[in-house]
Amino acid sequence: MSKNITLDLENPTVTIDSVSSTETSITVIIGGTNGGTAINKRYCRATNSNYNGEWQEAIGTSCTISNLSEGTEYTIQAYTKSASGRISPTITYNTVATKSSNPGEYVKSKKPAGLNTTKELGGLYRFVGACDAADGNCTGIVDNFICFGTENPDGDCMENVTSDYMYRIIGIDPSTGDLKLIKNTGLGEDRIFGYYWHNPRTADASYFNSCIFERLNGKNLGESTGWSGTSNIFVDSKTSNVTYIQTGNEWYNMIKDREWKYGDTTSTNYTADIMYAIENEWNKKTTPCKIGLMYIHDYYYSYAKSENDSSTTNCSSGCKDSWIHVSKNGNPGEVSKEWTMTRFGGCGSLGEYCAWSVESWGITTEYNLGVVGTVRPVFYLDSSKTKVTGSGTYDDPFVAMPINP
Repeated sequence: MSKNITLDLENPTVTIDSVSSTETSITVIIGGTNGGTAINKRYCRATNSNYNGEWQEAIGTSCTISNLSEGTEYTIQAYTKSASGRISPTITYNTVATKSSNPGEYVKSKKPAGLNTTKELGGLYRFVGACDAADGNCTGIVDNFICFGTENPDGDCMENVTSDYMYRIIGIDPSTGDLKLIKNTGLGEDRIFGYYWHNPRTADASYFNSCIFERLNGKNLGESTGWSGTSNIFVDSKTSNVTYIQTGNEWYNMIKDREWKYGDTTSTNYTADIMYAIENEWNKKTTPCKIGLMYIHDYYYSYAKSENDSSTTNCSSGCKDSWIHVSKNGNPGEVSKEWTMTRFGGCGSLGEYCAWSVESWGITTEYNLGVVGTVRPVFYLDSSKTKVTGSGTYDDPFVAMPINP
């Protein structure tokens, strides 16, 4: 819609007839008259609270402002000048936003090591590969480090795999560009302040009705009544780790609400493709919430040497060199076990229930729900609310930021 300022016939007028944008530029089509004679020159500029752009001269009626920040709102101004040098009043056009690259497309464009984009594995373009670096620095093998949750990524994440803000990208949703992330280090990694999957262990608790869900997502009212979040999510309340996300802030809003499938399997002695088929066919889902855990198929796919190995990769007997294994991600000391989303079901002679974990030496094992283990939150970044920079390496991780901070 045009905005018009019209003066008497002796002076030039100006209109902004249309505005379009790319990731780093805004183009303004400027109109106007000069009392029946031609407008000689047109000018435009962009400003916001952090940017005071210089005036740009249009080529014909088209005025392009370049070198802008991606995913950012600007106020656009324009004026015209007659051949005799008379200048129109300045017209203002508010809140024009540059576009944001789809995070998934951006990550793919950097061609990071380990990212398979030729074949979907378990519904994602995944990072795959083995890495035997003790500190998790797999640069050149799997470049999927990503910093999230801080306005100071240079200070909080660079070359610091144990940072509270460092994550790894499991994969990219090809239909949306959403990134599936897993926290780099575990919460409750020592054996005193770890996580129960659920307590008591004799309760037939699904993921959606479990202690582990409640501690990661907020208050759980159970499958029968639904879920209502509280003020914070994935807070390690016993060890006083950083409160990562508070309801309603910009980081919270970047995490996508989604339904998480959950169910049981009494065996994990399958290939990655078969494990995905088993877990994907579960017919139970949570109500939309933000935080899940790693599935068994996520672990298996991460170890595939290439996209063609998913039909043969089986980590039930150990894949400790997988990039996703907790021992490869800067955890202090040896973590005894990491809980997964996948439950075993009834087990033992005492009426116990079990869930699957990944052991410190790489195998998958079922334990009763009351055993203490570590967890690493898993979630999806909403592509419509996220912009990404960086390259994914240990010393230059991807950085996820809100589109309109």
